[in-house]
Amino acid sequence: VDTRGDTIPSNPNNLPYTLNEGYPEYRVGPSDILEIITIEGTDRKTENVRVQPDGTVSFSVVHATYVRDLPLSEVRTVLQDSLSIYVVSPKVQVFVRDYKSRSAAVFGSINLNVGSEVAGSAARGPGIYALKGRVTALELIIQAGGPTQYARLEQVRVTRDDRTFLIDLQIAVTQGDNRQNVILEDGDVVQITGTQQADRRVAILGEVNEACLLYTS
Repeated sequence: VDTRGDTIPSNPNNLPYTLNEGYPEYRVGPSDILEIITIEGTDRKTENVRVQPDGTVSFSVVHATYVRDLPLSEVRTVLQDSLSIYVVSPKVQVFVRDYKSRSAAVFGSINLNVGSEVAGSAARGPGIYALKGRVTALELIIQAGGPTQYARLEQVRVTRDDRTFLIDLQIAVTQGDNRQNVILEDGDVVQITGTQQADRRVAILGEVNEACLLYTS
């Protein structure tokens, strides 16, 4: 539930992962680009293929094998079984080259640390980010560059299925309490508001810019 006592709904079909023996494993979806390595005897071949809108992939001599929503380990097994119809004892390795099937957005009081390294990836500020597995609201904020000094982490809004929920991420940061650190699903929007001090700062800057514009004209 959120800070107002409203239950935040969850749709398993929108999750970017599934649990495999208790561990989250990425679920493949349409538009993902897979790197498929096939080993046939001493021959090794690498192909980058896109998962089609119907959830299928084609590679080597295999055509239209259904992989949508399968965990990555199961994709490898399915593709290897499909290839074994044509090749004796093939070996197949599968990796996600580009995550495209599921994403979430984060906006508001985010640092603009473009080009810096945050949590192992280049931060880009507010925007839309691919969900590469089990990602919480706080993890997405950190990935995007982290909250500014004016961010009100106790009043973070999450929009899901046209409904907006209010969550407290400050307790996750200060107390390690992740009860409201919601796990993100495809299409979620996370918005961080700033303090009134930040709002006044923006207003002053706007007035200064306007005055400069009038002066130069």
